Amino acid sequence: MTSSRPRVRFFGLPGKRLSVVACASLLALSSGARVARAQTTPDMTAAAEQLFEEGRSLMARERFGEACPKLAESHRLDPGVGTLLNLAECYEKQGRTASAWATYIEADTLANRLNQVQRAAFAAKRAQELAPSLPKLAIDVSETRNAGGAVTVTVRRDGELLARPAWATLVPMDPGEHRIEASAPGFRPFARTVIVRTGELARVAVPALTPDSEPRTSSTQKTVGLIVAGAGVVATGVGLGFGYVAKSKNDEAHTDFCSSVACTQHGKDLIGEADQAALLSTVLVSVGAAVLVGGAFVFFTAPSERRRATAWRLGGTF
Repeated sequence: MTSSRPRVRFFGLPGKRLSVVACASLLALSSGARVARAQTTPDMTAAAEQLFEEGRSLMARERFGEACPKLAESHRLDPGVGTLLNLAECYEKQGRTASAWATYIEADTLANRLNQVQRAAFAAKRAQELAPSLPKLAIDVSETRNAGGAVTVTVRRDGELLARPAWATLVPMDPGEHRIEASAPGFRPFARTVIVRTGELARVAVPALTPDSEPRTSSTQKTVGLIVAGAGVVATGVGLGFGYVAKSKNDEAHTDFCSSVACTQHGKDLIGEADQAALLSTVLVSVGAAVLVGGAFVFFTAPSERRRATAWRLGGTF
């Protein structure tokens, strides 16, 4: 059962998030409100009452960002026309005019169903007064194609999925920033933030998405080439270091510990160490040079994005 509390003190301050496409709210209201009331329990009614009182208190202190969600949750738990009117007013004072407008429309519909004539008239009047100032936004999506034909593109506005019929429709929006995103498997995503202002009609053009895999393959090949070439440079550098050690030990042995006919034991040890260092130097420099050349080959043979894009279009898959 729906609570009989009046919830009348302020008309407006809806907290639940509503679709600004009023049609959806109106179509769902007649059945949705009835289901919500049928499922209301005493605990839900008590929680809704507490949330309503907290929301009203926050409104009085002009803390609308905290008040609106509490009023919205109160209405979700125990739907009521008074809560909707408070919520609509809260949205309005918060600057969310489209949300306020949609909530007033919902309140008008529910009040008429419950034969609350004065509330219905008030809600309808406020919705009518807000309508001329509502910003509206439409999203024009260009067709994206691949070799198989048209590609299914997913479009989101402020994170919410938009069905294709809503794309090109001028929909009332709250003033401020709105983020538009479009994506499709195998294509680079599109994203743009648009600012809509009071009374403005705005449109966002989403271009045909560009293939993602081919340019990225080219970039990956160049990255691999740089990594391989870098490893070759390191190996060559280490090999040259061992070569320097080999020369130093050999010079030391022949200068201090070897004559023209014989060497001391320490001189022989130094020469043996020099031979090992020289061998390591030869191996590392040879391998490093080969790796460096291979890495350079991988890097410089990577197709440019322009060539990739041209080949992609010529192949009919753009």
